[in-house]
Formats: sequence, structure tokens, C-alpha cells
Amino acid sequence: AAWFGTVAYIRARMAGVPVEPLVCPVRKKKHSYRGAIICRKDKPYKTLTDLKGKRVAFVEPSSASGYLFPKSLLVHAGLKIPGDIVSREFGEVDFLGKHDTVVVAVYLGKYDAGAVYNGSIENVFQGDPKKSEELRTLALTEPIYNEPIIVLSSLSKERKELIKKAFLSLDYTKVEAPPELGGLNGFEPVEAKDYDVVIKALQGPSSDKSQRGKSSPKSP
Repeated sequence: AAWFGTVAYIRARMAGVPVEPLVCPVRKKKHSYRGAIICRKDKPYKTLTDLKGKRVAFVEPSSASGYLFPKSLLVHAGLKIPGDIVSREFGEVDFLGKHDTVVVAVYLGKYDAGAVYNGSIENVFQGDPKKSEELRTLALTEPIYNEPIIVLSSLSKERKELIKKAFLSLDYTKVEAPPELGGLNGFEPVEAKDYDVVIKALQGPSSDKSQRGKSSPKSP
């Protein structure tokens, strides 16, 4: 079994690798999360179309909440990414490497907006909540299932069930999980179809498939 990133799992699936998900982690009693496009509260933006011609930061090309899903929101709002946003290099996308870095860059005004996971603002400014009040969420993506624990499809049904039961038996609602697991509560069963929405985000509109981003330095 392997604990895969959501996008890594979907890319493997799309490449024809015979894998299937068994369970996904539950954090803060949720099995999914959303991407968010954030900006400062003092910005006049009301809709995503207002970001045309503005500076927008993303996390990294493989990030579901920090790029793929927010990009899909922008494209469906009528913007060409990267063509309709301002970046360091024309025709490229500014990737800052981390969700926290994007939040800080937007807070400092280095970017007009940024794509991150929902809740990242509070996470960055948990020691100074007043700062988080200076930022707001302009739009949210649809829910994205947490990263799956996967196995090869060829594994026996009995073995799959043993692995699944082992993960489902882990209950961290009464005992604190190891800190490196990031606020884990436990695990929940998932199926391949739960992640189909990620395929749509990866493929995007047909007119957008040829556009590619290029990684920039990890700090603004």
C-alpha cells in the first residue's frame, strides 16, 4: 500500500497504472477540503472576472487546491490562465511553492489574489488572528477528497480488506495522532469514482489543455 497525493494518484490512473484507493484520512472530522481564491479585504473585487489583468499567485503545478481546481474556476469564469493574469514572465504562471507563502504574499500586497486550500489563512495567522481578518475568500472550489491510501488492483480481495480494516481501526478522536499526520482523526473508505472530479480539473476545457505553467522561485 502507498499513501499517495490526490493528484499523483489521478495522474497514475490516467497513465494506466492499475491502482485503486481503499481509504482516505479524515482531518477535523472531514474527508475532503476545498481550494480557495483569496484576496485582501481592501480590494474591490466582487467576482473572479475582476481578476483579469491582476497578479495571481499559485502554489505548484501538482497542487489540487493551490492550482488545478482554482485554475478551473478562473477558466470557467472566462479568464485564460495564464494569459489574462499578470506574472513575472509573460505566458507563465507564478508558483510560490507553499500555501503559506501564497497567503503571506497576498497579505503583503505582492499579489492581488492567490490560490490556496480553504483554511490556510487561519492556519498562517493562528498566532495573530487580527491579521487573518485583513484577507477574505473570493471563491471556493468544489470539495476535493483527501489523499488516498492506494494498492495495486491485482492485490487479492482478502488482502485489500485486511489493509482497509487496519486503517479503519485507527481512531484518533480520543487519542492525539502523531503530529506529522497533520491533525488526523482516522480514516474513511473511498472509491475510485470519488476522485473523478480531479480528472476533470486536470483535463480542463479543451481550449486550455495546451497551456502549461512554469515553476518560479518558491518565495514572492
